[in-house]
Amino acid sequence: MPTLGYLTSGRPDLGLLFVDPRQGRAYAENRVTSVCAVPLTQAPDQATKSPAQGTLALVRLPDDLDERASGALDQLLRYLKQRRASGLALHSPGRVPAIPPSIRTLAQRLEFPLLVTAADSEWAGINEDLQRQRALVAERGLGAAAVGLLMITGAVLITRAARRSAAAIRG
Repeated sequence: MPTLGYLTSGRPDLGLLFVDPRQGRAYAENRVTSVCAVPLTQAPDQATKSPAQGTLALVRLPDDLDERASGALDQLLRYLKQRRASGLALHSPGRVPAIPPSIRTLAQRLEFPLLVTAADSEWAGINEDLQRQRALVAERGLGAAAVGLLMITGAVLITRAARRSAAAIRG
């Protein structure tokens, strides 16, 4: 299953960084089922695509993060935590966004991953990539399950053969 760690390390083109490096250690294994662009101008509960559990919400920040935008981020963080989203990525193409201390503090208090990116990369294919990653993990898991099943089957056959041999020896 793809994780925040995969998106920060396995996809360098996205340029995702945890705002607080300690969050990287704490939340790298958070599963990510999808990435959903969320407009900062909309109230979280009125968003047309409500982020579901496991979603990484992606918000493009305005050039000037005023009090109104900070208030909207505050509401969004609380909403995403309630919805059990994977995290919040703040996107500001071409420059690393300055995150207000109040937002950093809130993310820490809520124990909610906060990431930033300045990358100009395209996010359009990210959900397809996440789906491919899930399929690869499932394949590997299925392969391991098949090997385990073969081992159990082999052990059963060996046990049966050993019983027949013991019975033949006893006579």
